[in-house]
Amino acid sequence: MLILSIDTSLKTCGTSVIDGNSVLAEQRIEANSGHGSHLFPLIKKSMSQAHVSFDKLEGIAVTLGPGSFTGLRVGLMTAKTLGYLNKIPIWGVTTLESLAYPVRAEATLICTMLDALRGDVYLAVFHSNQGNLELLSEVKLVTLGEAISELEIILKDENMPCVFVGNTIKEHKLLIKTELEKTIQTSLIFPLDDFHQISPVAVAELAQNKHDNGDPTGLDALDVQPLYIRRPEAEIVYERKQLESLIKNSTSK
Repeated sequence: MLILSIDTSLKTCGTSVIDGNSVLAEQRIEANSGHGSHLFPLIKKSMSQAHVSFDKLEGIAVTLGPGSFTGLRVGLMTAKTLGYLNKIPIWGVTTLESLAYPVRAEATLICTMLDALRGDVYLAVFHSNQGNLELLSEVKLVTLGEAISELEIILKDENMPCVFVGNTIKEHKLLIKTELEKTIQTSLIFPLDDFHQISPVAVAELAQNKHDNGDPTGLDALDVQPLYIRRPEAEIVYERKQLESLIKNSTSK
């Protein structure tokens, strides 16, 4: 199946084209907050590298979040537009399962953790069963301390080796390792830096897996929705200003 993948969930901007088990193209650059200007040129470069025209695509894969609100909007709008114009389905995958996918054969448990700002992290734990990912702990927003406490409970209960991926793991590896090793006896595996970024190929292959295992039709372009977990900062600020204005008006009467 010929799939174009799009990832704009974090600081990188990535695209890939796969055809079944064959990787035809992959592009990834540091975009920071410039996803909007980088994405479509990157898509065109991947399509050119793969020698594929848009009318030959059979599906679009896109990361739904959690991650950068602006980046997710750019990626989703582009995926929806391409899906609608080419009348092809879209498969959405979370950033955390995209991180877990490349290391699924290396450990029994996979802990994925992403920086959510304000001292919080996005956390999800997966069980790798013969290369298939099973979500063991739902995606949630917690503090780093709460994440470590929850991992202690899960690792004690499961008593299995665990691999750790995500930008929070990269930044706080020593703290996480030190705290968990106080009570955990199983192997804690911290892979090389490249595994802490989203692989566009992993996004595409996850979509292929969804197609092959019970979700052959994907979603219509209008039905694809982001996974924010936390509301966008602009929305929170707007509501706060509205409330402050309401209080001010009510007290001045």
